[in-house]
Amino acid sequence: KFWLPPLGCDCGVRARASGRAMRVTPEAGEPPVDVKGHTLVLPGCGSLVNLGELSTDAVVSTFALKRKAVVESRHLLPVAMASAWEAPGQTCGPLKLTTAAELYQGDVPKLSVLQVRSMVAEGRRAAFVQELWEWACAEGVAE
Repeated sequence: KFWLPPLGCDCGVRARASGRAMRVTPEAGEPPVDVKGHTLVLPGCGSLVNLGELSTDAVVSTFALKRKAVVESRHLLPVAMASAWEAPGQTCGPLKLTTAAELYQGDVPKLSVLQVRSMVAEGRRAAFVQELWEWACAEGVAE
């Protein structure tokens, strides 16, 4: 169980210079992702039948959010699967992929959703939480 203070405070945390930090890669043709002042929604870890993931999908669907970036972390197990949002055969082009972690945004002001579909690697949950916290502080996430 982890408790972290609200992100709006001056947490004084800076992304670590050593080691590879979490990387957020915008979708092709999209500008860099801006999460400054945003509320960041993410699934809880370790729930029954991926309840956190399904709840996060409900937020993405309800607010018609679009994937703005793919998120990479050395602490998440790699995953690539058919798109969670498009049924096979409904598009004329190549099948879109869903990855281990993705950042969604839309027309709802100051709302970003980080969907995590992969498991955190064994023994790395605290490191993943720390990495996520450092990224959120460095990017100016409000809560």
